[in-house]
Amino acid sequence: MLMRRLLETSRRIDAVLERIADWTGWAMIALMAVIVVDVISRKAGYQFPYFTSTRLQELEWHLHTVIFSGWLAFNYVVNAHPRVDSLTARLDARGRAWIELIGCLLFAFPFAYVCIHYALPFLLTSYSIAEMSDAPNGLPFRWVIKAIFVGGMLLIPLAVFSMFIKVFVFLFGGPVAGEAKPPLDAVVLDV
Repeated sequence: MLMRRLLETSRRIDAVLERIADWTGWAMIALMAVIVVDVISRKAGYQFPYFTSTRLQELEWHLHTVIFSGWLAFNYVVNAHPRVDSLTARLDARGRAWIELIGCLLFAFPFAYVCIHYALPFLLTSYSIAEMSDAPNGLPFRWVIKAIFVGGMLLIPLAVFSMFIKVFVFLFGGPVAGEAKPPLDAVVLDV
């Protein structure tokens, strides 16, 4: 009963992360449009009154941040992040699960804590000084994009917790273990 509840919690977290990834994925279309407008306007020698080339370029990296922040945690729970590991590829599923469990506890959770610990003051300082672009005609409200980045960092512990649950249930869930199916396949590159 407990293991099924844990798996349901993991599935709910994954669903939230997937929804966020879907929403932020739309920023890719906006990013393509901004890039096209920026390139064409520069080649034509025309600058829009408010959206100068500098603002368009800054908007590009703002949109990159939205995409990165919205997809980072989801990529972890579906194993779409780079996982090139010659050691774990040679292990069976239980061996890879043990490595993942230990990695969550010793590396992923502490890494997420450190990121959030330093990112929050970074954001609050930006907000308190009403930080703007360094460029004279750049975008205002730099704290907004920093808030989106911090939001993405706050999603990482959720993703790690979800993966931890899947691995834990896979290792210790008894009859429910087969339902966990943690995505832990590694890609081995022969060099």
